[in-house]
Amino acid sequence: MAIQSKTRVLPAHSTVREVLSFTLWLDGPLRPWGRGLADWGDLALSLGAATGPLLYRIANQPDWQETEDGEGILRLLQRLAYPAGRFGPWRLELYRPGSSDPLRRQSAEEGVWDGVYLDMVERPAFAGIPRLSHVRVWLPPEVPAHALTRLGETAAQAASLWWGSAAPTLSHVGGSRIDAHRRMAAKLKRYWALQLEDVETLQWDGVQGLPAMPWLTLLGDAFLKSKDVALASLVEQASQASGRGVHWRRVGDTLLVAAGPTPLRGDIHGQEDLAPYRAASTLLEDLLLKEHTPLVGPLASADVLTPWLLRWSDPAQWLDCQISDG
Repeated sequence: MAIQSKTRVLPAHSTVREVLSFTLWLDGPLRPWGRGLADWGDLALSLGAATGPLLYRIANQPDWQETEDGEGILRLLQRLAYPAGRFGPWRLELYRPGSSDPLRRQSAEEGVWDGVYLDMVERPAFAGIPRLSHVRVWLPPEVPAHALTRLGETAAQAASLWWGSAAPTLSHVGGSRIDAHRRMAAKLKRYWALQLEDVETLQWDGVQGLPAMPWLTLLGDAFLKSKDVALASLVEQASQASGRGVHWRRVGDTLLVAAGPTPLRGDIHGQEDLAPYRAASTLLEDLLLKEHTPLVGPLASADVLTPWLLRWSDPAQWLDCQISDG
C-alpha cells in the first residue's frame, strides 16, 4: 500500500512599504556633481525626526557600518575613494534610523526602515546605450511640502538634472516580487497619486520620460531639449496652468512643477482634490512615458501597465482595467 503525503503550500508573502520618495535622475556619472549632490543628500538626511547614527554600506555588502563622528556624505565618499571609470554600476546606501536603538541596524538589514534612507547609484553607459544614474531618498510621510520644495530648489542648484520627482511611492522591500506587485497594482487602482518607481527599469526607460505624474517634478533643460521642448515655452505654459492648481518655479535651467499645494495619495473614494494632478499631467503630457518595460505580476501586462501610465489623460481606461494575479 502506497503511503501518500500531503504537502501544504504556504502563500507567498511580501513587504510593500509606502514611502515619500524624492529621486534625482542624471544622464551620466555622478562624479562631476559630487559636492552638490553630497550637500543635497546631507540636507535630505536631516529631515524628519530620525535621531540614530548614520549608517552606510557599499554596493551589495550585507553589513551596515557607522560613519565617523560628524562625517557628511562628501567626506565619506572621499574616505571610500569613490571609484572612477568603472564598467558596472557603483552604489552607496545610507540610513539614519528613527532612534539610536542598536536593534535598528538589524531592521535596516531586514529592509524595515523607520528613519531616512538614501542611495546613490552611478551607472555608466552600457555598450554605448545611455542609462541614468540616480540619487534617491526615502523620507518620513510627515515631511512637509515646503521642505520638499526646498529640496527641489537645492537639487536644481546642485547638479545638471535630467529629471526628478517627489511623491508618495510604493516600494517592494522584501519577500515575493510577484505578490508585492499584485498588492501594489491593487493599491494603484485606488490611490491614483501614488507612484511606482522601479529604478532598475527606469535607468533605461527614464531616458525617454517620466513614468507618471508625481506631486513634484523637476525638469532639466537637457531632458527638455531631448524632447524638443523649449524651457522658456514650458515656463509660459506652466504660468497659464497656475489657475488650475499647478504651482511652478524656475531655478536656473530647471523647472519645478507641483500638482497642488501638497502631496496626496489620490484616494478616488475620498475627498481629495485631484484636479491639479490632471492639470499638471496635461501640461507635461509630451514628457510622460506612454510605454514602460514590463514588471511582474499584473504589472507585467501592457493591458494593466499602460492604462496606469495614462490614467490622468484617459481615466476611464484605468477605471475599467481589471487587475488579476498576473
